[in-house]
Amino acid sequence: MAAVLCDFVSDLCKNSCNVVGKIVCLPCRACGLVTRELGDIFSSPFCAYLSVALGLNLPSIVFGIKAAVSGDDCQDVLQWMLVNAAFCAVNMAAAVYITNAIQKGRGETVTVNKLEDGTYYEASAVTTGPGGDTSRENSMKRIKQILCYDPIVACYIVVGVGYLIWQSVGMSRWVAAGGCSSSSNMLYSLICNWLFISLGATSFVCSVCCMKL
Repeated sequence: MAAVLCDFVSDLCKNSCNVVGKIVCLPCRACGLVTRELGDIFSSPFCAYLSVALGLNLPSIVFGIKAAVSGDDCQDVLQWMLVNAAFCAVNMAAAVYITNAIQKGRGETVTVNKLEDGTYYEASAVTTGPGGDTSRENSMKRIKQILCYDPIVACYIVVGVGYLIWQSVGMSRWVAAGGCSSSSNMLYSLICNWLFISLGATSFVCSVCCMKL
């Protein structure tokens, strides 16, 4: 009876230690995973484009939240800034998605097969992506595949057109909102947005020039 009790206590302590160890190590593993993914993204040729997209869209989100918290009486300004913040969040998510999709490596499976005469040979197969994509990472073919055939990017292009139209709407609303308390934040948002449109397009083209054939 004493031996059974000792074994039970020993197993309980061992399992408890394993659970505690996994819980303690979980943040470190999560940090390592995030760091590895970010390292892959920022080591790609699209690092400049991603930096521009994140750096110039984040301030507009902050300005939108600030305007919502301050409770500006100018509803047109507040509405524009909140919708603009949503557009900027989509821009950031799309930049991360596009960069990751372009630099994501292909999976390759190697199998060893035996012939009837007893000899062996190796056969490799490349894992295809969406739509049968077999293009190399960071290549012009991958760029074409992502920009022309990816459904998420197609939806983002439609959103991007709306984003451009919304900037024009914002300029007219800013001119008419001279006395609003959030007009300065709206101006800063417009500046960041137009910088993203110009510098984002430029950095994207420069990144494409660094692609493999």
